[in-house]
Amino acid sequence: MDLLDYSAFGERMRRLGAHRPWPLGGTFEVTGRCPLRCRHCYNREPLTAREQTEPPLTLAEQCRIVDELAAAGCVWLLFTGGEIFARPDFSELYIHARRRGLLITLFTSGVLVGEEIAALLADFRPLRVEITLCGSRAEIHDRVTGVPGSFDRCRQGIARLQARGVPLALKTTVTRDNAADLPRIQALAERELGLPHRFDAMLNGCLDVGGPALGLRLSAEQVVALDIDDTRRRRDWLDLVARCPVGAGEEPAAMTLYRCGAGIHSFAIDPWGALKLCALSRQPCYDLRRGSFEEGWQAVVRCRQRPAPAHWRCARCALRATCESCPAVADLEHGDAEVPSEFHCRVAQLRAQRLGLGVLLPGDCPDNLHDDGSQGAWSSHA
Repeated sequence: MDLLDYSAFGERMRRLGAHRPWPLGGTFEVTGRCPLRCRHCYNREPLTAREQTEPPLTLAEQCRIVDELAAAGCVWLLFTGGEIFARPDFSELYIHARRRGLLITLFTSGVLVGEEIAALLADFRPLRVEITLCGSRAEIHDRVTGVPGSFDRCRQGIARLQARGVPLALKTTVTRDNAADLPRIQALAERELGLPHRFDAMLNGCLDVGGPALGLRLSAEQVVALDIDDTRRRRDWLDLVARCPVGAGEEPAAMTLYRCGAGIHSFAIDPWGALKLCALSRQPCYDLRRGSFEEGWQAVVRCRQRPAPAHWRCARCALRATCESCPAVADLEHGDAEVPSEFHCRVAQLRAQRLGLGVLLPGDCPDNLHDDGSQGAWSSHA
């Protein structure tokens, strides 16, 4: 039997699905509940309260959905929340999914990872566990999570998984509360604990639109400085631009509103069985309580075909390769998927400038300034 390394396997699977919609990877939010109270979380209290009046999927329903998505060709599945281990029966769901041959990633805060859960993950190894580390010490971490003692519990969860050799990575959502601590967080993760670490400073609005997260977001200038001053992130952005060159954009008539892999190779399921294009989307495409995943996937594919409006400013934007906005992000920001987020536009422009790209910008983009401060459509920064 010929063996493939993981990267080659992933590339082969993507090539096989290149010419047709195929649900290769999905996100499954198993609960909206969480023991933490992070103000920056897009999936915050109103959803938790919903579980009190509208019961989420039962374990039997979740297992049936896992069976159906595996049968449809899903390979990669992310379990997230809320906090996945806040659901008492999550271990049963996880074992069921592993036995279906799925490659599983787990997102968790780490605070509920006790000895029993660590032993389970050692016996049924996931592809990877990702734990959110909000600070390098309790004072900062606990201020971000809103729960005293969460830093110590997070560190204990990390130690339990490391002791058992469970594949583990750390990540940080950067806010105004912990931005100054980021270098120390990186040092703790990479040098002291010997674990890979990544960070993200692009906070999104909440699922009930806007929310406190936007008030915790760094300025566009600060976000871009973190990108450019970090050697690996700068290299990653340059690699991305090399693969997707900055150019003149496309004609709106040829475009769909969504330009990512959602509805082509990926999907998301919320705790109540709503099948969506992605976890950030507020628009359900199908109710999995009322039908099969196969039927739902066809509905997701149809949602993905929503055409871009004729007036869509993003269509001709030359900065798409350096922009992290999308219709779902815009919808969370201000409630309209067709109106781009001005904050993300500003970040994309500044990032292109700091990367040394000379780009032609759409004339109606905000803050579209020459180096001398005059308004225009050309910006070039070395």
